[in-house]
Amino acid sequence: MTNFNRRGSRSKFEGTAKIGLGLFRSVTCTVEDVSNSGARLNINEDQKLPDTFWLKISGLRRKRRAATRWREGGQVGVEFTLD
Repeated sequence: MTNFNRRGSRSKFEGTAKIGLGLFRSVTCTVEDVSNSGARLNINEDQKLPDTFWLKISGLRRKRRAATRWREGGQVGVEFTLD
């Protein structure tokens, strides 16, 4: 997918992440690529996501607040927002 609105270049990232869906609820996804401003995730196509959520990417120190920016089937583009 080509996205000319992207603010930074993304790096290929092979790992998993947890998407926080509420108190004690989360779903695991895989991370395709990541940048300072966002990431591309692979999730189950049937999984509903809130507009904003906490994202904890394995191997990174802290969780990040993320906002859904686009979705095509099981791929989701997110932008990191202020914590």
